[in-house]
Amino acid sequence: MTPKVFISYSWSSPAHKERVKAIADRLLSDGVDVVIDIYDLKEGYDKNAFMEKMVVDKSITNVLVMCDSVYVEKADNKKSGVGTESQIISQQVYTKVEQSKFIPIVCEYDERSEPYLPVFMGSLIWIDLSTPEKENHNWERLVRHLNGKPADIKPKLGQRPSYLDSEQHAPVSEPYAKLNSLKQAILQNRTGVSYFRRDFVDAVIGYLDGMRVRTRPEDTELLSLGKKIISDVTAMKPIRDYVCEWIALEAEFTGQDDFSKELIRFLEKILLLTEVPSTVTSYQPNWFDAQKVFAFELFLYSISKLIKLEKFQLIRTVLSARFLSGDKSLPPEHRLVSVNAFLTDSETLQAGFEEDSRYYSPVAEFIKRNADREDVVFGDLIQADLLILFYSFCNDGIYWYPNTIHYVGYNYKPELFIRATQHQYFEHLAIIAGIASAQEIKLKIKAGAQRVRVSGFSYGRMGSDFESMMNAERLDSIK
Repeated sequence: MTPKVFISYSWSSPAHKERVKAIADRLLSDGVDVVIDIYDLKEGYDKNAFMEKMVVDKSITNVLVMCDSVYVEKADNKKSGVGTESQIISQQVYTKVEQSKFIPIVCEYDERSEPYLPVFMGSLIWIDLSTPEKENHNWERLVRHLNGKPADIKPKLGQRPSYLDSEQHAPVSEPYAKLNSLKQAILQNRTGVSYFRRDFVDAVIGYLDGMRVRTRPEDTELLSLGKKIISDVTAMKPIRDYVCEWIALEAEFTGQDDFSKELIRFLEKILLLTEVPSTVTSYQPNWFDAQKVFAFELFLYSISKLIKLEKFQLIRTVLSARFLSGDKSLPPEHRLVSVNAFLTDSETLQAGFEEDSRYYSPVAEFIKRNADREDVVFGDLIQADLLILFYSFCNDGIYWYPNTIHYVGYNYKPELFIRATQHQYFEHLAIIAGIASAQEIKLKIKAGAQRVRVSGFSYGRMGSDFESMMNAERLDSIK
């Protein structure tokens, strides 16, 4: 529907009349039909009757009231009827129609820098066209409003979060506030960044620790525990997003050596949260599946962010790290664990889906459903998963299997490995693997893929052709 407006204004001066005419012409050129006395009031017509008819005319979608000092004086002082000198809206006319039809257009300010507005329009939202600069700044807003196409569109009402029907979770306001403080400290190059970082990490770990089970759940049925995993990990999603933002920030602005140490310390703390709290003496292992699922998801997001930022040396540093387990019953030589510790799966989570379908990896299915970021999509997580497998092929002592690979199609090859056909991109993989020779990397991939086949790992109908996925045959073939 083409918008149609009536312009009400005062003949304050020839200059003001020309200004109003210019606005009318500009509206017409932007597809807004305009009714104004200059073009539509002919000789012999009653201008007062014309004005009142236009205001109540249902074909007029809006009335633009051009407010200057003369207009306001006439509108406020008129006892009854309408203005006689010009097309002035009186309060009596104003109250005859829906007030949302009127849009005050500010054309002038008083000596106190307050806009001139008729008393009866003082509470309406107005648009400032008082100067050519203001007109250009606010023009799109006006045209959008007249066409019913606002720049800010209210999102559709979503579904009620499932965790609201389960139990109350602590707000994530503190980690968010600490992240913003850290961000400002880094961007403003302030001293004491380490203190702001520590506050952020402590807030994150504190929030996640508060969600760990410390007393026997009221309902220990498999279905109830599965739904609790979904509820708890969903409640942790804001933390996941804050960590992604933190990684992106520090990977760009903090020295790589310093940040790699901080990131590894942080990931170690995340792993510690997957263990049973020391105060809990009687428990079932699946009571802590939510923490394990979250740790795995967060690890994939962390590697995905570093891939996008092309921080390949940092990726290698993280993947080669060893993390100190909190389990003091382990022999000392076994307390340092590799990234293997992030791997997890959960049959309890499968029960929480309440579906007949069974998934190769319930954790991967949940991560897929939970992948709602625009900067890291589920395909990026699959690529990260395969890259960690690639690292494990090239380095002894690392075991990994890619849970998310169940969701790829035939002939799947992620972008990172396709680009590595070219030497300059192959060097990225070489940095991660810690091996400069393409031929040696190809042999490592072949041997690793063979080990996987022997172990019986498969991902459905496609088998496990990891050599093809990693583009092994064509790596570094374009110099």
